[in-house]
Order: sequence, then C-alpha cells, then structure tokens
Amino acid sequence: MGITPQEYQQRRQAFMTKIGQGTAILRSAPHAVMHNDVEYNFRQDSDFYYLTGFNEPNAVAVFAPPPPGTSIYSVCATQGSCPGNLGRLPGRGRRSQGKIRC
Repeated sequence: MGITPQEYQQRRQAFMTKIGQGTAILRSAPHAVMHNDVEYNFRQDSDFYYLTGFNEPNAVAVFAPPPPGTSIYSVCATQGSCPGNLGRLPGRGRRSQGKIRC
C-alpha cells in the first residue's frame, strides 16, 4: 500500500509549522537530457515528492501562510496547469494538471 493523501497532508502541515510565517517555493526535478533526442528516465526530487507526492517534471509547489479564514497551505501546479498552456507538452504527451491543497 502506498502513502495516503492524508500522510502527505500531515507532512505539509508539519513543514508549514516549521517555517511559520515564512514562504517556501519548491521546484520539482526537470527532465534530464542524455543526448539531443534521448532523455533519462524521470526521477522526482526527493524533498518535493516527500511533501507533495506529485511525480511530474517542471512543477512548482508554494507553501505560504494561509489567508485569514482559510485552510489552504500549499498549491502545486505543473507546467501544463496554467491557463494558456493546457494540453500537451511538446514531445512528452499529456501531463497531469493537478493542484494540491491542504
């Protein structure tokens, strides 16, 4: 059995407790190119994956104090999840377009 979404949520909440009123911006691992047309197998950055469970390249996770009256602690967005950049990434097929909220 894999790690549950609740476990990732607990990890993010513990991380937010440690950074207090600070803000953390984490980048996921990019695709690594071996040759001009050959890529290495993708491996996510360990810290990024530990907090998010998100296994997509070129993603960003933002951890910031929630606005008053909300419980949103973090947002994780992929390259394809922004308006105007939806759908396929050149040469890599369809990607997840996810957001993570605590």
